[in-house]
Amino acid sequence: TGTKLQPVGKPPVSQDLRSVWGSSATDVWVAAASWGGIFHWDGTSWTKVNAPGADFRDIHGAGPNAIWAVGRYGNLRHYDGNKWTIQSAGTNKDLFSVHAVSETEVYAVGAEGTAIHYDGTKWKPQPSLRHGCSIVKVAEKLKLQLSLRHGC
Repeated sequence: TGTKLQPVGKPPVSQDLRSVWGSSATDVWVAAASWGGIFHWDGTSWTKVNAPGADFRDIHGAGPNAIWAVGRYGNLRHYDGNKWTIQSAGTNKDLFSVHAVSETEVYAVGAEGTAIHYDGTKWKPQPSLRHGCSIVKVAEKLKLQLSLRHGC
């Protein structure tokens, strides 16, 4: 495409960075491990945002006003373009991955085959996957790809 990647420096955090997602070059989000939080890149600098604490594992969005982050113990956060809020995942299992197809179609998966779906109103459990496996991406038209994790 002719566009080169440019270094932007790392967010001001000592914990490992687990996931990155962005809607544009001036709207990039990073989830940090070990209770490190969520950081936002605005095209100029990184800022730690006020997202109630969790050991985040993944972050993904359907656009700049529809972003989700997941983590340990079923921690699930949603950003609506103004603020981060806690959403009930309906599970206390660790969540490893989240993928937003749209604002009303979001999937998250985690430990022991946990799979949940958000319909724009509520997170609901889905049929369990094999123990130790997780969905890592939900492709267009709901085709699921599985990633074999440890012990699968």
